[in-house]
Amino acid sequence: MKTLFKMSAMLFVLSANVFCLEWNTTGELLAAKKYLADWPPLLLTRPYLQHIFETDRFMIHYDTDGPNAVYNPDEDFNPADGVPDYINRMADYLELSYNVYLNELGFDRPPPDFGAGGNEKYDIYVTDIIGITVAEDPTDYYPGRPAYTAYSFIGHDLRTQHNPNDPLPFLKATCSHELFHAFQLAYRAFPSDNPYWWYELTANWAEERVFDDINEIYYYLPEYFLKVDRSIYLTGGSHMYGAWVLAEYLSEKYGDDIIKTIFSKLINYENSISAINAVLAEMNLNINDCFAEFTRWNYFTGNRWRHGYFEEGAYFPVSVPISITHTIYPTGVIETPKSVENLGCAYIEFIKPDQLKANLNVFFYADPIHPLYVALTAIYSNSTLERVFQIERNHRAVIRVNDFASTERVILSVFWPYEGMPLVDTASYYYVAEIDTIYSEIETQQNQPPIDFEITSVYPNPFNSRCLINFDWNRQERNYQIRFYDVCGRLIDRFDGVARYGNNTISWCPQSSVAGGVYFYSISIDGLQRTNKIMFLK
Repeated sequence: MKTLFKMSAMLFVLSANVFCLEWNTTGELLAAKKYLADWPPLLLTRPYLQHIFETDRFMIHYDTDGPNAVYNPDEDFNPADGVPDYINRMADYLELSYNVYLNELGFDRPPPDFGAGGNEKYDIYVTDIIGITVAEDPTDYYPGRPAYTAYSFIGHDLRTQHNPNDPLPFLKATCSHELFHAFQLAYRAFPSDNPYWWYELTANWAEERVFDDINEIYYYLPEYFLKVDRSIYLTGGSHMYGAWVLAEYLSEKYGDDIIKTIFSKLINYENSISAINAVLAEMNLNINDCFAEFTRWNYFTGNRWRHGYFEEGAYFPVSVPISITHTIYPTGVIETPKSVENLGCAYIEFIKPDQLKANLNVFFYADPIHPLYVALTAIYSNSTLERVFQIERNHRAVIRVNDFASTERVILSVFWPYEGMPLVDTASYYYVAEIDTIYSEIETQQNQPPIDFEITSVYPNPFNSRCLINFDWNRQERNYQIRFYDVCGRLIDRFDGVARYGNNTISWCPQSSVAGGVYFYSISIDGLQRTNKIMFLK
């Protein structure tokens, strides 16, 4: 009996000298192609099997006895046509999948093999191989494309641990998955991807287009969600099978046609991620902004599901993990609760305090080597507030949520953005979160025009040696003056500086003669003035 996991559903490389019939990912197998003198490899050349069953588009080769005998070979009731029911169901699933891919989704058909398997129909070989699609020969059926003809192996008995007495659920998934690989090969057979993450995750996505009811692909979700900090395009293995949710996000957000458009673009691009980025660019989007939203969709799955995200997200068996949860403020300096690989993500959670009126300020710092994206999601009872912050290397962002106490929670999803090439490393970061009890009625909005001049935070407050005063200046560069006064209005300290566009920080270290107590400071820029108070502990 065959068992899940269906780890490498599209096999291009196998050699008796290099491999046995054991593999972990398609990417590993594809990488070995350059070492092979013969193609296809001997162990995956077309086998001779006893029987052939033809449909409109397929020739299905199978055995009824011996090691490759199909499941219940004598079961021939639906219909009673001299063909095992297992083969009839396989034919049904293949024809249905073909119709969906060609006529509903609009993909180009797999190139014909010009009679290599007996005629020009697509050949299926039913053996003890669970599921493999072999790219056989280059073809000019589509002029100018790096396309290949293909044939597929599908398992002769696809009972699994999930369905130990019924092979049909996994047979549906395997037929639709393998056939979609043949459709992919009509565009480009061998991109430079390593592993073939986009080919595998979209083949899983395709299963859901044909058989929305069986949800076999849900079994792979833990492999991606529980390792979401790993790179979506470099990790491979079962991780890339669970990452089918990326294709699901793109198709639910922008329509199913975007997947076909990406494969069409891949004809002229060497790797999948470049093709994806090129398609998004034509839509005035980019992969990092889309990935930021994708991280939110992944959060709102399982028991966190809300309308407006994955349509079936409530039924996902698992959701992404939270790396750290904060309930006490200030947090102090938090150093990298979870490092992230390129296009990997970590989730940080902030729970509201007891104060009725308070703002949350998070000072978030990227490391000196890698830029960061931080997607803010402030969750309210009936809505969410969403913003994205881009932080350059060795820079910081001040992330503010006004009226923090009215939220259910605040989530920051942190990821290292794609920088135009595959990068193998991990990105680190650190941050400080504090509560500002000087409440403002102005709510932070994604598309609110920037305030010309605003004091955003003071940290720490109270302080005992040095404090950092942060303010936003959204005009051209100007000189500022800051003055410090005691409660009697006496000037205690003063100095000047330059206010540059964006966030600015002033560091104040009171002289040794300054007594502890409450002080007021006033910042003046270009005729505008802002005043606030701080407490000095001594």
